[in-house]
Amino acid sequence: MARRGQIERTDEIIQRILDELTDGRTLSSICTDDGMPTRRTVSRWLLADADFLKRYNAATEIQADIWFEKVVDTAEGKYDEDILDQMPAQYDGESPNSRRHMLLAYKEQRIKAYMYTAGKMKPTKYGANQLIEVNSKIESKTTTITRIELVAPEVDASGKALKAISKEVSKALPIIEHKALESADV
Repeated sequence: MARRGQIERTDEIIQRILDELTDGRTLSSICTDDGMPTRRTVSRWLLADADFLKRYNAATEIQADIWFEKVVDTAEGKYDEDILDQMPAQYDGESPNSRRHMLLAYKEQRIKAYMYTAGKMKPTKYGANQLIEVNSKIESKTTTITRIELVAPEVDASGKALKAISKEVSKALPIIEHKALESADV
C-alpha cells in the first residue's frame, strides 16, 4: 500500500481537486480527504504539469468568487446555525442577548476572513485598493517613463478620485498631459 503522499496522479484525482476548489474548499482541506495526495504532492504536480497549473489557476479564480459570495451569505445569516453550533458550550446558559452579540462577533470575524482571502486571491476585483494604471510613453531629456501605477483607496463612478489623482501626478510630473490621465480606464 502506498503512503498517502504517494498517490498516483490520475485525471480523476486532478478533476476532483479542481471541482472541490471551485466549490470553495481550500487545497489544504481537500488534501486531508481519504484517497487524496498531500499538499506537497499537489504542488509538485502543479510544477510538473503546465495544463494542470493552468486549470488550477482558473479554479482558484472561481474559488475567490465563492469566498466573496460567502461574505454576503454570512451577512444574510445563511451560516448562523452552523456558527451557533460551533460556539463554545459555555455560552449555552447565557442570555439570548449575549448569544446574539457573540453570533455577531463570530460573523464579523468570518466576514473579515472571507473578504481578506478573496482580496488576496483576486486583488483587482476584491482587493481593498483599486489599481489605476496609466500606460503611456513619455520621453524627456533624462528619463523615459513607460508605466505609472497609482493606488487609490476608492474610485467612485463620478471620477472625482481620478481627477484628484491626476492633479497630484501632474504636479509631481508636469510633463504628463492632463488629458492622458483623464482618459484612463477606471
